[in-house]
Amino acid sequence: MKLALCCRAVVLVILAGLALWLFRAWLSRKQHVFSKEEVAKLARQYSGLNHEQAFTKIVIELRKKYPGHILPDEDLQWIFVNAGGWMGSMCLLHASLTEYVLLFGTALDTGGHSGRYWAEVSDTVVSGTFQQWKEGTTKSEMFYPAWCNFCSAQDCKELHKVVNVAQSIMQTSRPTIDSVFPLSRQSSQHN
Repeated sequence: MKLALCCRAVVLVILAGLALWLFRAWLSRKQHVFSKEEVAKLARQYSGLNHEQAFTKIVIELRKKYPGHILPDEDLQWIFVNAGGWMGSMCLLHASLTEYVLLFGTALDTGGHSGRYWAEVSDTVVSGTFQQWKEGTTKSEMFYPAWCNFCSAQDCKELHKVVNVAQSIMQTSRPTIDSVFPLSRQSSQHN
């Protein structure tokens, strides 16, 4: 009986490993809709403007560059989000199983943990400032409008968004967006 149970467990582990390997192979060959470099370049183009003007221009340009992939104005909503201890407001522009594009902002100082997940995340500061403390270091870095951070999978950082009137970020992520959900879910349940 115990031998049969052990055999089943081994088979399940092997099948799970195979499924994960096949999924990662599919993701590595998948063509994504958005280029993080192009989205960052677009966000940098409008950095330094009033954040509301910059966001409006960014959304218009994204719709031109990626027709059919950015939500229409009537579906855009700014909602509060808690993740890793920091709180802000986000507006989701595009989401699929393998990537998302969103606008993020906060009118107050906030800080917290970036989380550690399988997604590559890029943030471009549109206005305000952004301070981060990378794991393994003892110093923080301050970033200003037009700065772009490409965070590879499994990177871990302490984040502090310092505000000059309003702080706003353009964010893209790939792959898989489901790996970033647990941080937000867990943080929201405790706040």
